[in-house]
Amino acid sequence: MTVTAINPQAFAKLCNERKKIDLIDVRTPVEFREVHVEIARNVPVNIEGGTMACVESGLPVVRGKKAISLERQVRIAAGLMIVTASALGYFVHPA
Repeated sequence: MTVTAINPQAFAKLCNERKKIDLIDVRTPVEFREVHVEIARNVPVNIEGGTMACVESGLPVVRGKKAISLERQVRIAAGLMIVTASALGYFVHPA
């Protein structure tokens, strides 16, 4: 089994050449029903609860470097903008 990422143009070329392609779509069945490539096969991610459920079940996992979530980053940036605007309003020009 070979797993390869290709761009849509290269994929279309392979389809037009009638190459044997196994395209697996891992989105939910609802997303798949809405729109999908004709030859795609839907295999939704089948572990209920995701990775955290595996951790809680005691399965061995590989942990990498921790990262701040995107939501947290947005909240920090918004907070800094509010503090900066308030400070500028108070010290530079009250209006």
